[in-house]
Amino acid sequence: MKSRTAIALTLAASFALVATVAEAAPRASTPAHAAQTAQTAQQKKPSTKSGKRPRKAPAKAPASAPVVEEAPIVETTTPAPDVETQAPLKADGDVGAKAVVPFAAADADVAPAHESRPGARPGGIGGAFVVAALGFDIGGRTLAYNDRLTSNLRTYDVLGAPSLGGSVELYPFAASTTPVVRDLGLVGGYRQAFGLSSRTEAGDEVKTAWNRLDVGLRIRGRVGSDGDRPIAVVGASIGYKREAFTFDGSAAIQKEMPSVTYSCLKLGGDVRIPVGPLAITAAAAFLPVFSSGAVAARLRESTVGAVEGEIGVAVPFGKSFEGRLGASYTRYFYAFHPQPGDVYVAGGALDQIVRGQTALAFLY
Repeated sequence: MKSRTAIALTLAASFALVATVAEAAPRASTPAHAAQTAQTAQQKKPSTKSGKRPRKAPAKAPASAPVVEEAPIVETTTPAPDVETQAPLKADGDVGAKAVVPFAAADADVAPAHESRPGARPGGIGGAFVVAALGFDIGGRTLAYNDRLTSNLRTYDVLGAPSLGGSVELYPFAASTTPVVRDLGLVGGYRQAFGLSSRTEAGDEVKTAWNRLDVGLRIRGRVGSDGDRPIAVVGASIGYKREAFTFDGSAAIQKEMPSVTYSCLKLGGDVRIPVGPLAITAAAAFLPVFSSGAVAARLRESTVGAVEGEIGVAVPFGKSFEGRLGASYTRYFYAFHPQPGDVYVAGGALDQIVRGQTALAFLY
């Protein structure tokens, strides 16, 4: 009896221990148990006084949303020119204030660069440092005597003689702000004929040379203004000119042919006037003659004078080039005072030289 009672008590104690351990273990070990636990927790949530479940607060828009919507309005109400012109004023200080202004003020108050900087070098050929040209000429010469009393004075004429030449103008102080100094320059030019020959009265061919050299000083000026370019460019020059027309051969040929070598002082003036896309050029010079060669030496008490003129058209293209087309005329006139019995007798002579010219010029 006692053994049965002991066994019963031992089984009861074991059952109680197992029950205690089972209650302490988590009940969410199975999916069904987890669902039951969630339903129980939902039922235990507090309710409002009215017995209704509280409404969820609506989701708030991000704080920046209204700013994003208003930003375009702010940008469109501010004129773009003012926004752009104000930025340099704040960033660059005085430099920005001078360089950037509202559009309306720029149209009315800002002067062109050449006006805002007195003494600035003008643009174009009127302010260039260097003007250089290469050209091709077709020339001719005619010499005739007035009141010729002896037949041994031969007239002469040639037309269509080709020649090549070039010219240069250099203004070393063109960047100076001193008005006279910056426009004072050195000028020079040279022309040489090629393939030229002549014939004596007997029909013999004689090699002929024709060339011209010019050097001098030139001062230029500007008249009026059109933007940074003058309306007209004028110039005055003083220099030396040498023009030679000579013949090779024996002494007999030299007596027959009218060889000349003119050495002259050159006092000239020129003007250039733009007309639309072109420019009209003109020049004139007075040429006091120092010496003239064989023609004057043959006759007694010879005096020689000369004048020349030139007219042309210039066509600028690109930033630094222009094409030129023109014509020139030089007139050498003689006066003689022969005496009875002289070998050569004439009252005077006229030596005329003409040229048609084309050239390509570069300016910097």
